[in-house]
Amino acid sequence: MILKNNKEIIVPDLFQEFISDSSSFKICNNNDIQNLNKISKDIKNGKFIVIEKASFSNISKLYDFVNKKIDEFIPHELIASLRSKSNTRSKKFIYEKKKKNILDQILILGVNNNITTFDDKDKIQNLIYFCGSSFKYSDESFLLPFRFYNNLVKKLNESIYVKVAEAEFRTGINVLLPKSQETYQLFKRSIEEQQLKSDLEILDMGCGSGVISYILNNQIENSNICFTDILPESIASTLLNLEISKTSTNKLIAMNPGSLYENIDLKFDLIVFNPPWIDARSSNRSELALNDKDQSTVKEFLSKSKEHLNPSGKILLGFSDNSGDKAVELFEKNIADNNYKILNIFSDKIQSYQSGRKWMKIFVYVLQH
Repeated sequence: MILKNNKEIIVPDLFQEFISDSSSFKICNNNDIQNLNKISKDIKNGKFIVIEKASFSNISKLYDFVNKKIDEFIPHELIASLRSKSNTRSKKFIYEKKKKNILDQILILGVNNNITTFDDKDKIQNLIYFCGSSFKYSDESFLLPFRFYNNLVKKLNESIYVKVAEAEFRTGINVLLPKSQETYQLFKRSIEEQQLKSDLEILDMGCGSGVISYILNNQIENSNICFTDILPESIASTLLNLEISKTSTNKLIAMNPGSLYENIDLKFDLIVFNPPWIDARSSNRSELALNDKDQSTVKEFLSKSKEHLNPSGKILLGFSDNSGDKAVELFEKNIADNNYKILNIFSDKIQSYQSGRKWMKIFVYVLQH
């Protein structure tokens, strides 16, 4: 995307839904955005406001001004329908989406770990990955909505203590905080039971927040621990959380993001995967860690893992009866159909937050081909 002086600016994956090459842009600086009424008029006319240089406080004033007057930017027909007796949930959804899209017309610029628009804020390591983009754009200038930046900073300031790792973990947008303490306890137990020592090639598939990579780094030494995920923002979260991991003799390797083995041509002695458990389709990026309709992800993983295991290599594969006993039966059938031996099954019973269920079982299967 060309914006000014033949300078190409990348639009990260998360924002390509509403920013395109055909979008209209206005380049602004600190003085420009202080004329709130003029900038608001440009936004109302559909222009994206790209702020090259300005103070954080002045951008915040513009954002708050637009947010306060947001109904003036939304078509009168939609506002009128929301005030009518026939107001519906779908109308509210449309309104909220329209509101976000308008606020997201206020854009700032970043390069790698820096917001280049303003210099009075801390760096965010791997910022472009948190915006959902591939590693190949790590040194490119890119656009991001000011609203997204604020939400990301807020999310990264939240943390959860994972007892089994004895550490606090933080995640980016679309990446789940590791709230299931029992699940990670079960994985740690299964890792310990393998009596791993050193000089191993290990893969944490679907790394998410990085808890499993963190545990592996604490359990073994002199090994290569690779981690990957379909979401770049998950890999960024894992990199962030591994920074607090104890100094070790292991080499921690972030693989390019992709669907399962899409960007991986290595073989491993151990592959650890905590796949999605719920039999449902994902409607957004954050649900990819939860939903796996008809176990399609698990099936593909089991089929392709055979090509990525060293002789005597093992897989630690998580699952649960969240979707019922038949889901567990299908899971074990998929294992058998791919000619894996089940060497052991670790299990635990945890509280369920599903309607009509008080408890659910979680499992870690130890597999060998």
